[in-house]
Amino acid sequence: MRSAPLASNEKERLEKLKYYEILDSVEEEIFNNVVKLASEICETPIALISLIDEERQWFKAKYGLSAPETPREVAFCAHAILGNTLFEIPDSTKDERFFDNPLVVNDPNVIFYAGHPLTTPDNLNIGTLCVIDNKPKQLNEKQKQSLSILAKQVVHLIDIRSKTKELEESRRSAAAANESKLDFIAAISHDIRNPLNSLFGITDILLNDEKNPEKINLLNQFRNSTEIILRIVNDTIDLSQLETKGMISNQRIFSFEETISSLSNFFETEAKRKGISFQLTKDPRVKNFYFGDQRKIEKILWNLTSNAFKFTQKGKVSISVDLEKEDKTETKMILTVEDTGPGINEEIIPNLFKKYISFSPKEVELVGSGLGLSIVDAAVKSLGGTIEVRSKKNIGTKFIVRLEMQPGLSNASEPQKKALPEDLLLKRLHTKKALVADDNELNRKILLNYLKPFGMEITEVDNGNSALDWINASDEGIIFLDIEMPGQTGIEVISNTRPEKRKEFFFIACTGLCLPEEKEKIKQSGFQFHVAKPYNRSIIKETLSEILNSSMPCS
Repeated sequence: MRSAPLASNEKERLEKLKYYEILDSVEEEIFNNVVKLASEICETPIALISLIDEERQWFKAKYGLSAPETPREVAFCAHAILGNTLFEIPDSTKDERFFDNPLVVNDPNVIFYAGHPLTTPDNLNIGTLCVIDNKPKQLNEKQKQSLSILAKQVVHLIDIRSKTKELEESRRSAAAANESKLDFIAAISHDIRNPLNSLFGITDILLNDEKNPEKINLLNQFRNSTEIILRIVNDTIDLSQLETKGMISNQRIFSFEETISSLSNFFETEAKRKGISFQLTKDPRVKNFYFGDQRKIEKILWNLTSNAFKFTQKGKVSISVDLEKEDKTETKMILTVEDTGPGINEEIIPNLFKKYISFSPKEVELVGSGLGLSIVDAAVKSLGGTIEVRSKKNIGTKFIVRLEMQPGLSNASEPQKKALPEDLLLKRLHTKKALVADDNELNRKILLNYLKPFGMEITEVDNGNSALDWINASDEGIIFLDIEMPGQTGIEVISNTRPEKRKEFFFIACTGLCLPEEKEKIKQSGFQFHVAKPYNRSIIKETLSEILNSSMPCS
């Protein structure tokens, strides 16, 4: 047996691994989803996320293996981190480095091994994503490519995990709410949104071509887990906004039916994954359109339901929407979220809505940021409503929210415009020209994946100078501009476009800058539309619909 030599940059590699503070951390579902997916794609009984420290390989996530770690001297992964590409051993019994390795001759009988290095943005290999079989094997090209893509996503997840922790710690350590703190949190949020865009986009790309129901289910689970990370980031931003400027009101007519339907679709998938029941019931008297703050209502329902799912290991989670009173000018609505989880101790309930109060029974391995319920409380109060908690140990918990809204159609002549149907979008857009300008190749690939079905003639560039050249050479078009690019930023591109030329184009800001004041600054610079990273297929569709429905000049 030959043990792997130390990497030439071993000191820096170990420092980076320690910086991430991931060794010996608790099990996390989103990493578990990755190894399940790797096992399914590569058709192997074992898949691991292995991190290599001074003396061992420790498994952040494992599928098909019970051991939490093994000595570094026998680790196949210790060899894999010495290169930058896939390290594959078709038959270890015929390889002089491994034929007498304890992991080969004894359980788990590693005959086939394929591991892709987990390479950080500063080119340091901290571990691998690997798949293992107890019989000879070779991966095909599609499996190799998929394993490489998944390995990159693991690095994104580790980076997001670190930055999210930094985001939360910056909030905890702040003595008072102030603009500099908000700027710092906004900067970290931007840094998290970019790798999140990769996770969402790659998942959607893989889903496009996948036919296997089991793989589709795993990809959907992975996407749902990524959605939860995004919600945590948004929660932190929301609470920071609340502390510095108060919770901003955004009253308008919205579709209540679409709001609860979107929520229901997401949690139905989550219920299937956890093997519990989920039910949403709605009073038949509830109308489609209301006048109120849709985002806050979504936030209330989302956070309460997410909590219910986190703590419910068996039984059910239910949401009920009831009318207490409704006339032509006023609606009193009751939203109830109930679970069959472990319940909440009486002594905790009085402090439940305070920031960073995070209670986790032993049955729950994953903990949240402790922000969700404090944001729910703030949102309910800003809407003039009330929230009540009823809980019994070992029986479950019920949150009852009472809100007042106004019937939507009595306050405006028409509801919001809906996105145009796919066939109509295709018919109207197939003759249009579009530009995608972003210095990140993966971001461009993801956006192109969402735009290509509409049949537009699409050009992609990786800098602001090339974007301006395209505008000057074109008569009209739809332009997706990243805000931060080399050469010229997105804002500078618009500023340097001749005023008479601007009127022929629609400018869409594609960015991780999502605070209200950031959006306002972007809008004032000449952008008519704002699409936040990570990208969302439905938001892209709605934006294109709005462009086609728009009669305004392009400013």
